[in-house]
Amino acid sequence: MTNYRISVIIPTFNQEQDIHKTFDSVKSQTLGFEDIELIFVDDCSTDRTLALIKEYEIQFDNVKVFTTEINSGYAGKPRNIGIANSNSPYLLFLDGDDELLVNSCEYLLNKANATNADMVIAGQINVFKNGVHQHNPPIFAGVEQHFTDPINSNLMTMRPAITAKLFKKDLIYENNIRFHEDIPGQDLVFFLEALIKSSKVITLNNFYAYYRNLNDSSITFNLNERYFRGLINAYILVCDLFEKNNIPIEIQEVVLHNHISFFTSQIIKASSIKEIDLKLSAILNSQKFDELSAKNAFSNNEKFATYFHEMKNGNYNNSILDSIITDLNIEHENINLKYLINEIKNIKLSQNKIINDNEYLKKSNLGLYNKNLELLEEYEKLLTQYSKLDNEYSTLNNENDTLKNKNNNLKNELSNLKDEYKKIDDELTEIKSTKLWKLKNRL
Repeated sequence: MTNYRISVIIPTFNQEQDIHKTFDSVKSQTLGFEDIELIFVDDCSTDRTLALIKEYEIQFDNVKVFTTEINSGYAGKPRNIGIANSNSPYLLFLDGDDELLVNSCEYLLNKANATNADMVIAGQINVFKNGVHQHNPPIFAGVEQHFTDPINSNLMTMRPAITAKLFKKDLIYENNIRFHEDIPGQDLVFFLEALIKSSKVITLNNFYAYYRNLNDSSITFNLNERYFRGLINAYILVCDLFEKNNIPIEIQEVVLHNHISFFTSQIIKASSIKEIDLKLSAILNSQKFDELSAKNAFSNNEKFATYFHEMKNGNYNNSILDSIITDLNIEHENINLKYLINEIKNIKLSQNKIINDNEYLKKSNLGLYNKNLELLEEYEKLLTQYSKLDNEYSTLNNENDTLKNKNNNLKNELSNLKDEYKKIDDELTEIKSTKLWKLKNRL
């Protein structure tokens, strides 16, 4: 089996006009297409989408195609199928009508490997039909931020869409995190659960990884009864998730206020559509909406209580509701402001630590400088002693050479004396022998 470095999961439904652009954006990645496991999961398309992605599967070994048995209507089920069939350590989700920037996989993966982050979150660019490009960084704070405690309002109120977010697969599997199926807002629940379970999250606030092509067929604009009931269910799931993990109530309020504001804007849009408007009262007076209003994030705040009361009475387009939303915005901006102030304090503390460290290093360096001066003086003394000893050694060496020469001369003289002695001794021996011979003859 090929060791893929990243799995890109793409749910598809009736996207024959755009799927080639989506596929090409993955194939052209600077990471190298052979290192990418590309998983398509088709949600029972009725056009040629399935046939097109099947052609990719036949052509490329690293492309896999799966299908749902019946149309689920939302991306949760296809994404879960993709997760279940993935074989790489990192997961990246891409919608079938969107595109990745050419270096997205490489940059996100390198950052994750270098930091051992559970999640790496980049910015996305919303591309509208009129050509407008809207740049959306993860958060508006710093160039790159590392969070070892992700339970804060800045992270938890960021764009909840699953796009432009790289997930470590172990995080997803070890915590059994999956998309809730058959509801809108599954991105929100999945992202928040992954965030809560993460040990380290990195936001790349100046790097954009994703082109989101917005058009009238986007799920946000499919306003119908199923959509609104699904959103309410998603918000209940978020409340349950927060309560289960003991998320501070002020964080819960900030996060859910953002989504309640979005929900309200969608309700106001739907009220102008006659066939949907007739169903809004039933939706807003349902048992599920009452269940949502009773959650801790809302029940302890009088403004939320008034909000739910006005919505149930159909007063979602009046000045009272506007005032409530405005007041909640101010409250939650104050919470975010407190967070930013704490961030600034932390930065100042870090700066002070750096200044103190610098002062300490300066003192340490001064001490080392003085010590170096002492060592230099000792070195110069030793060098002088060495020079003196070297001169003495040279003198003694010369004297030794002189003595060697004298010794050699004496040896030569001794050798000459020995020769002389031997010669004289021989002469004496001869004389002695002659005299003895003469004496013998006389006798």
